[in-house]
Amino acid sequence: MVQASAIQYEPLKVGINTVIRTLKNS
Repeated sequence: MVQASAIQYEPLKVGINTVIRTLKNS
């Protein structure tokens, strides 16, 4: 169960990182 949660959470982290990068660039 924990592993499944981690796998589901990873894409979210990447998405947040991408948004932060975009905000920093602009």
